[in-house]
Amino acid sequence: MHWLLAGCGRLGLRVADLLLQGGHRVTGLRRHWPAAGIPIGLQRCTVDLHDGSALAASVPPDVDGIIHVLTPDERSPEGYRRAYQSSLQRLLDLPQLALDKQRWLFVSSTAVYGDADGAELDETADSAPAGFNGQILLQAEDCLRQARANAVCL
Repeated sequence: MHWLLAGCGRLGLRVADLLLQGGHRVTGLRRHWPAAGIPIGLQRCTVDLHDGSALAASVPPDVDGIIHVLTPDERSPEGYRRAYQSSLQRLLDLPQLALDKQRWLFVSSTAVYGDADGAELDETADSAPAGFNGQILLQAEDCLRQARANAVCL
């Protein structure tokens, strides 16, 4: 299976390493790559997800699954919109990522549930984000679910 990782920070690089160890092919998208710590076999694409034409040219045509695992560049409403909504929409708009057979995985946050007063949360909990971050993430989750019925949000 060929996975596209949108975001190759600490978590994304660990996911890439595990996928590669499992025999998968992995292409990673990132603006700036570190000098060390890149898993062997990772196909690196240096691209800004907000540059539509560069993104379209960087994404291979044979992707089977997409993992959106970004971190905002700043903790502000605009930073979260760029990281989670704008970048996701750019990926959704790409023709090579519009196939029904593709798997989509969106890494979100428990912030979409709001303050649970220390109670345990699971997938049956109601979404009630209190902060801008949870609200923006929930909007991104909803956007992805509407666009791709088989999407999974974690």
